[in-house]
Amino acid sequence: MDIIGIPADDDIYNLVSANLKVFEDLHINSVHLEKLGVIDADIILIDKVKAKPVDKRTVNRKIKLYQNIDTIENPKTITDKKNKAKLELFIIEAKKLKTLNEKTVNVAWNKQRCNSKKPSYYNLIDLLNHYHK
Repeated sequence: MDIIGIPADDDIYNLVSANLKVFEDLHINSVHLEKLGVIDADIILIDKVKAKPVDKRTVNRKIKLYQNIDTIENPKTITDKKNKAKLELFIIEAKKLKTLNEKTVNVAWNKQRCNSKKPSYYNLIDLLNHYHK
């Protein structure tokens, strides 16, 4: 802290030392989200009402959502372009569903014949919600 011109007292040193892993995770996730085009990662990472970090599962869901959005909007490789097509077809098929539940969503996903591991139902729902605004 002295290097950047901010005088730190023992309370700050103790807080950071006791929570080093939390601060590392916040930094890593913030950089990851910013690379995915998220302008204000703090909204995703920090619960301002509770003044503490958002739980890891929720953050990971948001990261996966933004990875999928990035694949659709900015495909960089041939594989990304194939995955973009599969994600877009999935979204189109899912829009046709009368009922969205785990079974129907997974059937729509499996129609895309993706080789990747089966995504979480919640990741698929997050993606659908993003494109069904």
